[in-house]
Amino acid sequence: MSVYLVSRFHGIKTRLLPYNTFDAISALKSLRDLANFLSPTEYARYLEKTENLTPESFYEAYAKVFAERLNLIHMIPLPRNLKRFLTSYLAKYDYENVVKVLRGIKAERDPSEIKRTIIPINFSRTNLDELLQLRSVDKAIEILIRDGYKIKPKGVELFKKYDSLLPIEADLRKAYFRDLIERSSLIDKPTRAKIESVVRAMAEVENVFASVASILYGYSQELVQYTLIPVTKSISRDVFERVTATKNPREIQQVFSKYSKIVDFLLEKKEFEAKLEANKLILKLLRKVGIQGSMSLAYVVYVVESMEFEFRNLSYLTYLTYYGFSEADKRAILI
Repeated sequence: MSVYLVSRFHGIKTRLLPYNTFDAISALKSLRDLANFLSPTEYARYLEKTENLTPESFYEAYAKVFAERLNLIHMIPLPRNLKRFLTSYLAKYDYENVVKVLRGIKAERDPSEIKRTIIPINFSRTNLDELLQLRSVDKAIEILIRDGYKIKPKGVELFKKYDSLLPIEADLRKAYFRDLIERSSLIDKPTRAKIESVVRAMAEVENVFASVASILYGYSQELVQYTLIPVTKSISRDVFERVTATKNPREIQQVFSKYSKIVDFLLEKKEFEAKLEANKLILKLLRKVGIQGSMSLAYVVYVVESMEFEFRNLSYLTYLTYYGFSEADKRAILI
């Protein structure tokens, strides 16, 4: 990467809140205190326009700033090979928005309510406003396939068989990780190794969540196995498939000893805590490759994920502040 491009991403990184800011926010007692605290930041221009401060209004402010940063990165001129990889990497925010819309349609939620939950990026492959007007998941899936999302006939078949969005969401996730691995071949070898290591770890953690779900929620083995991502790091797909057939928590803990904290939380049905542990693990890996590769695409990936974790930390802290959680509880959820 050129010095110019690296400096652009260093500039974006400097706009993020210092990590100790989250500790300070943990000590705040009200949403008004939080709005005042954020008044010198980029979030203020959205919060100042809000007469009634609610957790939802804060979330929308965070989502808009996050989207602006993502949109900026998406527009930065890059050499073709790096651009193709970065476009694939940023696509996860598109598919996450699509999943939120599909879940909202299935739950028969109001379109305006669903729209408030999505990240308003400007590089979505589909027209989310068009999807939001639909009342049929079947029709939404047709539109997504029309617009190039890689949803397989088998995924549609299982969706109808089990009345579950899990196979559709799995198709979107699997396509995302396959594209990332494929596009990583366009990157120089030293950087590729760093990035692939993180991408494979992300996919492997997703598979841990998916395979443990079979024992937690009694999902059919067919359904759970379909959700497994064919990208792994140190645990083979065969092992994940074996886990979906077991009902023995001790065996699961042994097989996934590498992810023991995550698995322990999952077996206790503490999914939020398990997700926090997963995020901390990924951030640790990203921080390492980002520092090592501060003049490469690895640093760009680190910056993007740091932006996401700022968005999530602020969102979590806001809701816990609103509901009166203690400072210690709030610090415990920080990524």
